[in-house]
Amino acid sequence: MPRQRAHAANDESEVQDQVTEAIQFGRGVITQLGKDILPHCDRRTQQEVTGRLSEAFKKLIRAELVYNECSVIVKEVAQGIEVENDDNQATILKACDKIETLSREGVENFKASVSDQQIVKDNLYVELMENLKEAVEESSGASAFDPQTDEEETDEDGSGNESEVDVDDEATVLITTIDPLTKKDLKSPVRNIHCNHIYEKKTILDFIKANPKAKCPIGGCINEKILKKDHLYSDDELVKMVTQKQRDQRRGRGKRR
Repeated sequence: MPRQRAHAANDESEVQDQVTEAIQFGRGVITQLGKDILPHCDRRTQQEVTGRLSEAFKKLIRAELVYNECSVIVKEVAQGIEVENDDNQATILKACDKIETLSREGVENFKASVSDQQIVKDNLYVELMENLKEAVEESSGASAFDPQTDEEETDEDGSGNESEVDVDDEATVLITTIDPLTKKDLKSPVRNIHCNHIYEKKTILDFIKANPKAKCPIGGCINEKILKKDHLYSDDELVKMVTQKQRDQRRGRGKRR
């Protein structure tokens, strides 16, 4: 019996190593793909590619977190179940079924507890975004498909008015200083973790409340997820970047006068 348990433990360890290696390989492929592709893309394509790669990377991080927690959950469940008669096959099977049911519930509960906000703060995700940023910088902010080199762009809204948009260094995410819904200056900016678009916090929350099944309100956005409150996040760095862009734009307009 001890020999069988040792053999099973070795098999489990080997499977765990293979799964971990597969996830690590996937992360490496995504990172290398970004490094190879992004320097040769125009700005809009860079944004789209960055969004898709970051989404795939987040799925791998989530998968690894859940996978690593699975063995812990199963062991804790198994330790809490006592089998009175090891020789009774029906009792053993019943205990196994109970372990499986409780383990599945534990895994699902853990999976639900892993938020996107937690993932975007993961060191591996932060490192990916830094690598993608470096890949974009290799193109010197432009490519053969995008001859524009001026860092300040204009974004035309549906009314024909123009709102100023700056290209941020962080993974070619556009840092807008204008709320896309009200067309007013951002004061409390929040970012959509799935497409990186930025909105005014109160405005977008009101928008979600009024439109429960709405998606990102930015025209042409490739994000197909229904917009939810927990898709939005803000931090000191985001507020700092938007505020600095607004100051730079005001100074720029003053000089042009």
